[in-house]
Amino acid sequence: MQNKIILPLAIIVAGGLIAGALFFSGERQSKTSDGEPSFEKMRPVDKDDYVFGNQNAEITLLEYSDPQCPFCRAFHQTMKAVMAELAESGQVAWVYRHFAILGPDSITEAHASECAAEQGGNEIFWNFMDTMFATKNDRARFPAGTSLETVAQEIGLDIEKFRSCQSSRKFEEKILSLRQDAANAGAQGTPYTLVIKNNEPVGVIPGALPYENVRQMIEQVLAEAN
Repeated sequence: MQNKIILPLAIIVAGGLIAGALFFSGERQSKTSDGEPSFEKMRPVDKDDYVFGNQNAEITLLEYSDPQCPFCRAFHQTMKAVMAELAESGQVAWVYRHFAILGPDSITEAHASECAAEQGGNEIFWNFMDTMFATKNDRARFPAGTSLETVAQEIGLDIEKFRSCQSSRKFEEKILSLRQDAANAGAQGTPYTLVIKNNEPVGVIPGALPYENVRQMIEQVLAEAN
């Protein structure tokens, strides 16, 4: 992949979206250090990813997210609304990757989602993420009396297996390795979502953009795809 992929990105963000993108990347994203994209080094979407929707969709929204990030919690609801309308067509898929950068609790919560997936695969992973974000407050923290085990119990996991998995930290290396993958994708904070068409990045959603902006961006890419 060459620098030419940046040109479609500029086109997509333009036309009424650029002001929103600049605002929301500054105000609705948990920031980390700056970095330059290196798409050639980024891991392509594959069978090891958690995919909501058609794995062979024309458009893939590849999100890098942190469970402790309040903007990620808000954007998760936006993406659920988008996919409720677009998933059935088979044209759009949503992929979630960990970008756990906000401290030890971020890694612990990301690890818990992996332990859930170990018990039930892709479907249970998404069920766990949906339930975890729904359980948390607006600051993406668990209210008093709730915890990761609350989520595990609510979705019907074997709680003893869940505890054993969490204690093992067996997925921690995977979670940490995805930080570099996110940096290669150009992520400087969370949430950060690449728009991919036919396996090529063509745009980016830089933060928790509102539903209307996300839909407009996707519709433009779909129109170009057709």
